[in-house]
Amino acid sequence: MSTNPLDRDPEKDGIYDISAPKNGDNQHVIANEEQQKGPIFTRLADSFRRETNANTTHAFKAEGGGFDHEGAAQRTANSGLARKLKGRHLQMIAIGGSIGTGLFVTSGAALSRGGPASLIIAYGVIGIMLFCTVQALGELAVIFPVAGSFSAYSTRFIDPAWGFAMGWNYAMQWLVVLPLEIVAASITVSFWPGAADTNSAAWVTIFFVLIVSINLFGVRGYGEAEFVFSIIKVIAVIGFIILGIVLNCGGGPVGGYIGNRYWKTDNVPADYQGYTQSTKNLPGSIHSGPFNNGFKGLCSVFVTAAFSFAGTELVGLAAAEAGNPRKTLPTAIKQVFWRICLFYMVALTVVSLLVPYGDSRLLGTGSTDAKASPFVIAIENASIPVLPSIMNVVVLISVLSVGNSAVYGSSRTLAALAEQNQAPRILAYIDRKGRPIVAIGVSSVIGLLCYVVAGGPKTSSTALNWLYSLSGLSSIFTWGSICLAHIRFRSAWKKQGHSLDELAFRSQVGVYGSWLGFLLNCIVLIAQFWTAVWPIGWRDMTSKAIAENFFLAYLAAPVVLFCYFPYKIYFKTPFMRTDRMDLVTGRRALDTAELIEEEMLEKRAWPKWKKAYRLGDSGLYISKIILGTASYGSSKWQDWVLNEEEALPLFEHAFKVGINTWDTVRAPYVLRLISPMGLVANYRLLNQADAYSNGRSEEIIGKALKIYDIPRSDVVILTKVFYANDPVNQSPISELMTKDKQGLVNRVGLSRKHIFDAVEASCKRLGTYIDVLQIHRLDRETPAREIMKALNDVVESGQVRYLGASSMACWEFQKLQNVAETNGWHKFISMQNYYNIMYREEEREMIPYCRDSGVGIIPWSPLARGVLAHPWTERRSKREQTDKLLASLVRGRGSEVDETLVGRVAEIAKKHGVAMATVALSWCLKKEVYPISGLNSKERIDEAVSSVSFKLSDEDATYIEEPYVPKEIAY
Repeated sequence: MSTNPLDRDPEKDGIYDISAPKNGDNQHVIANEEQQKGPIFTRLADSFRRETNANTTHAFKAEGGGFDHEGAAQRTANSGLARKLKGRHLQMIAIGGSIGTGLFVTSGAALSRGGPASLIIAYGVIGIMLFCTVQALGELAVIFPVAGSFSAYSTRFIDPAWGFAMGWNYAMQWLVVLPLEIVAASITVSFWPGAADTNSAAWVTIFFVLIVSINLFGVRGYGEAEFVFSIIKVIAVIGFIILGIVLNCGGGPVGGYIGNRYWKTDNVPADYQGYTQSTKNLPGSIHSGPFNNGFKGLCSVFVTAAFSFAGTELVGLAAAEAGNPRKTLPTAIKQVFWRICLFYMVALTVVSLLVPYGDSRLLGTGSTDAKASPFVIAIENASIPVLPSIMNVVVLISVLSVGNSAVYGSSRTLAALAEQNQAPRILAYIDRKGRPIVAIGVSSVIGLLCYVVAGGPKTSSTALNWLYSLSGLSSIFTWGSICLAHIRFRSAWKKQGHSLDELAFRSQVGVYGSWLGFLLNCIVLIAQFWTAVWPIGWRDMTSKAIAENFFLAYLAAPVVLFCYFPYKIYFKTPFMRTDRMDLVTGRRALDTAELIEEEMLEKRAWPKWKKAYRLGDSGLYISKIILGTASYGSSKWQDWVLNEEEALPLFEHAFKVGINTWDTVRAPYVLRLISPMGLVANYRLLNQADAYSNGRSEEIIGKALKIYDIPRSDVVILTKVFYANDPVNQSPISELMTKDKQGLVNRVGLSRKHIFDAVEASCKRLGTYIDVLQIHRLDRETPAREIMKALNDVVESGQVRYLGASSMACWEFQKLQNVAETNGWHKFISMQNYYNIMYREEEREMIPYCRDSGVGIIPWSPLARGVLAHPWTERRSKREQTDKLLASLVRGRGSEVDETLVGRVAEIAKKHGVAMATVALSWCLKKEVYPISGLNSKERIDEAVSSVSFKLSDEDATYIEEPYVPKEIAY
């Protein structure tokens, strides 16, 4: 293979090679191959055998009888669970994974007890609390994707006894949800007359077998089922919202405009068909209004809202079985916001406008009818045929979906508890398919409680109420513990000398959001306690009824305390100190061979414009198009410069379309004109009136990484050193610079002092390290040895990864490389030179030298400062109109030849139906260089990306180049 990087095939050499399995992996590979052989029943039986690489959990105890923190952390971090969940699975689990009876059915009970205003307020408060909670969970789960997730975090960051209590609290929550959902499914089926005549136990059996069977297919089966279920639920909710708006505006078959009528006191219309067909709902007998039962009614809705949102945290539990949680989990976490806003707040607002709280069909008003869903009621009131049945099918699917999640959540939590020796060790059994098969079996056995429906309506109602009491409040304890664990983790992270930049994903609301979530959880617990001790209508209730109501509403609390105190007393567990917390075990390495292999396989399937390509002979991979950010900063310098709010969205767009390499500047450009004899003619500021960025582009890049949660490892940042800036006064450098550098002593050039100061300042503005530090121009007053030694030292310091150079004579560049090589220092891996269709003098020496020495070429201004992006006679760029010196450089020095070149680019662009910029950039790519282009809009970014797919033919390239004549050498 040629050593010249430009002689290679970039499509073949552009992506990392995926190495063959290492020797240590051979045994595992052979075991898998043997397992895949033989008859199907033999393979099925073998799949239930213990996974050879999984933990074999033994009893472990620390010296003195305490809890073994290290052993628990090691086992949850190295669980044998299969990592087969993909990004699409996690996203759909986050968006609609647990939407079920809580939204579609029991929201009717909340509407009945509290009224529409209480419904929206309570769900809004719980939504805010949950958003903060999931953000905290996402941060923890990305860096510690361990089995057991939040119960393991409580053990590690709060107290092992509290982790034990939270683990069993969460396990019991989902263990009882399974029979609840199966029974709810059997009741939902009774909506149809024919199904209602069938014995309920028959339906229970069908649904039980279906849910258990899905989970026997392992995490992939669960993920695929939830993917399909969630799509159906999402479509249904969006469809209902649209339908509800139409009905509210009077677009249904019956009834007129409703508006906010049901938010007004006792204002149900007598002429509304939906409320005149039944003798039980005579006009005037249905109450309406914003609130019901006052403040206590509002407080009573909180626990119902918590039950509705329960399961959102499953996305964190699934991190232990995600192939690459660093990439997939942050995206899924962001979807939770839309789930809260769209599928709960908007949908329930529409429901509250269509159904008054006094409707006796709502669950919680004494009705046991299967038509209790307020969504179904709203459609029935409009007398729309068939649609109520379709909505009921959606409710049925949602119920089965939550039942499916119940088996998944309970089995994984039980297995994690066993891994930590907090549950019977047999529950930690992981089979060859990565399933916690024993834990799944236990969850399924508990699910048999669904057969209480066979005992008759009264018996089943009593049993289900007690099961519901175990589940209702459990989520509040779980969410509060997640927030507290995150607060404790952040404290330990800071105490042990780590920075937030080391986190692959950071909570968007930070530690303050976790404090807010924790306090809201506490307030909800207090409100629920009040309504449990003094329930609505307590004055008319007997003491026995009040006591029964209290335990039905607050049973989860004594269960948690019963788990916590005995465990803490027996094991003598301490409250974890921040300076002693284990922040290492289970921490997901971001560059492991497994992740690299998976990402590279994914990248091979990318379109050409989104692939990464090797920069010269280095190990650094960049995008073919590099985003130039010289025009990002402040319009105070020049009106063609984009302000921060205009520039930030461009980084997100560029990253999404595959431009992951960003070049920034910290000071003005200076142009050196070289005569044909090679002598320096003069210095000139391209922008005499002002400085380009003065460091602002670096600050904006740092903000973009945080605002859009762009993984730092997925981005390549290039910046420069040579010129000064004025961070204090923000003064234009042109006002400070004089011939003897007065006012800029040691603040310009490539002295050791200035290089170190500039790198430190750039890293501070970026908030991260520099991938490629480029010398903006050559400082001929500083010895080459001092320059290269200083550059070598900043690389060794860890602040800089690679070195690059820009715009100098080839012999000067070679001299610097020779100095570095002679002393064993880091050499330049890239040359950023001025090169485009209108200026090709670099083809004389610099480009051949770079090709021969393995230096990557990343030319600046591939569009000749925008001239190649527009026809010569048409509108010029804003920059060219306001920057007189620029205009003189690109047009005043231009000739008829330049005008001809621009015209031919326009001709080829018109011929192929593409933008001129696309043709000009494609020409650069054809020369096997990766251009840096200043892109100041999403449209310009898309044009640049299209140049990668657009292939300029040899004939077209020759036609464009034909008029070119040599020019003065310009640096």
